[in-house]
Amino acid sequence: MDWSEKIEKLLDSRPQDDVVEGVYLATRVMSHRAFLAGRGISPRTFLARFPNAPPSGRRLALEILKNVVAESGPLDEIPQQTIDSQIMRLSQLMWNRVKRDLPYDEDRGRVVLEQMRKEDRLASRY
Repeated sequence: MDWSEKIEKLLDSRPQDDVVEGVYLATRVMSHRAFLAGRGISPRTFLARFPNAPPSGRRLALEILKNVVAESGPLDEIPQQTIDSQIMRLSQLMWNRVKRDLPYDEDRGRVVLEQMRKEDRLASRY
C-alpha cells in the first residue's frame, strides 16, 4: 500500500469534520516546516497554537504528518516539490471525501452559476 492509499484509508475512517480540520492543520505544518524547524518548534507545539481546532482534528493532523515523515523523511529535509505534491494529494483526498459525504448535482450547480453570472453582468450595466 503506497502513501496515498494509507492516507486515504486513514481519512475514510474519520468523521468528515475531522478530515477537513486535520488536512488543513497538517498542510499548515508542512507549508511552514522550515520556519518551524529553524525555531525548534515541533508540529505538536505549533498545532497547540490553534486552540479553536478540535483535539480530534489536531490528532489526525499529527497522524498525517507521521505518515508523511515515514514516507519522505524529516519534514525539514523534504524537497519543496515533494511537499507540494503531498499537499495537493491531501487536498484531493479531502475534497473527494467531502464530495462523497455531501452529494450534490454538479451540472445543476454549473447552470445556477451561469445564471447568476448572467444576472450580475446585466445588473452591472445599471
